[in-house]
Amino acid sequence: MDGEGIGGTVNIKTKGPFDHDGYAASFKVQGIYSALSGKMGSKFNGAVSPVTADGKIGLLVAPTWQVRKFGSYNYENDGWSEETSESDGNDYYMLEAVNYRDYVVEWERYGVSAAIEGKPNEVLSLYLRGNYNRFKDTEQRYRTVIDFTEGDQVALDANSAEFSDLRRFRRDLRDRVKDQNLKALSAGIDLRNEAWQSDGKLGYSKGHAESPDERQYRFRRNTRDGVFRYSFSDAYDLQIDQLGGASIEDPTSCALQRVECTSDSGDETEFDVLLNARYDFNSENPSFVKFGGAFRSKEKTKEVEAFEYIDGPDSFSFANLAGELGDYPYGFEVPRIDLEAARAAFFPNISSFEAERNFEDSELDDWVSNEDVLAGYMMGSTTIGATNLMAGVRVELTKFDTTENRVDLDNEVVLGTESFSRSYTNWLPGVHLRHEFSPNTIFRASFTKSLARPSFGDSAARLASNDDDEEVFLGNPGLEALESTN
Repeated sequence: MDGEGIGGTVNIKTKGPFDHDGYAASFKVQGIYSALSGKMGSKFNGAVSPVTADGKIGLLVAPTWQVRKFGSYNYENDGWSEETSESDGNDYYMLEAVNYRDYVVEWERYGVSAAIEGKPNEVLSLYLRGNYNRFKDTEQRYRTVIDFTEGDQVALDANSAEFSDLRRFRRDLRDRVKDQNLKALSAGIDLRNEAWQSDGKLGYSKGHAESPDERQYRFRRNTRDGVFRYSFSDAYDLQIDQLGGASIEDPTSCALQRVECTSDSGDETEFDVLLNARYDFNSENPSFVKFGGAFRSKEKTKEVEAFEYIDGPDSFSFANLAGELGDYPYGFEVPRIDLEAARAAFFPNISSFEAERNFEDSELDDWVSNEDVLAGYMMGSTTIGATNLMAGVRVELTKFDTTENRVDLDNEVVLGTESFSRSYTNWLPGVHLRHEFSPNTIFRASFTKSLARPSFGDSAARLASNDDDEEVFLGNPGLEALESTN
């Protein structure tokens, strides 16, 4: 078993041509309805699998396709801070900001799996398997943000607060498409000859993910004239009222803050080799010994380009781009930013905006990581009466390296690249004991060690920031693998 499985491993067994006799075919068509959005989706999958008359060659082709359209409504707070009340002088926790989020989502997934398998004789079997899958996630997020820290607190108690001279409430639209595809190919052999069993596999896979031209249109109120009050009786009963100032529901209250455009892409390539051999002893007590080795090489790359556009034409305003209200049930009735109108107004007039490349996000989140794992194991098992004992050890040698850009942030210059590398070895023993006292009473005991390596996103030499959530993601190439003893 792969040593990397602290929480367990999943052994997925897909359908094969020899799971049935002769020719087999199945098809399924389904409809999907989302009550929240009132939209329909659809799903199709099928399989066609012929086997030759002599039963020596089998073929399987299984296509799949799905489109799901749905929505999501929610709101969330952006944290609490302990403040002194201007009304009674006591300290209370104050809600800092609230985000009203309205999502329109469409998922499209399609792919095909294929396999050709052969059984030229009773002891030998061969296979060649491949699959292609593509997943496209299209999302529009309409968001209203009220930041109470941008106002002056005039009253605060345990269940409510009031603010005057509040500014910078805003309306956003994030328009993005995440497109992912995966191609995989594997070939294998299985040989059984009396007491010996052996198998081997070669595998190759390549995945690509991109989110081209993700845009976020942001309009906000810059004048300090808002008066807002919030109150709640429990965590799920937040009420916010506007008591004065330009209406948050009126698109003319907000001016363009900026348009953010981000394109990111990543690739992951993996090659692996696996060999196993087992010998079953011809003895009174069923026993076997098994050994093998594996090699896996993986490379992952990431690249980001980010721009901000400000000071656009006067025609690029929330008032001109306001669309329908939608069915969002919480908070204020603020019109959505019309998606097609925003696209049509931005791209043909992009030269009218002042553009600035976000150097930090564009350069510090570009990285390449490689991980090679060489593993070997030996194990044995014996059964004496009602008792089974199985024990073994696995050793894994890991080599990891990652490369990032070395930059001068003050002058916004890329100085070159910087690399980090490390190697480590893990010994992973395991002992399993099982004794059956009766068909209804079974005793089990075990001792195992397993590990979980850091994800590439955590261990890569990278830095990424999220201005909206005021978060910074910093990779750590020195992260060690997590070991578990059970």
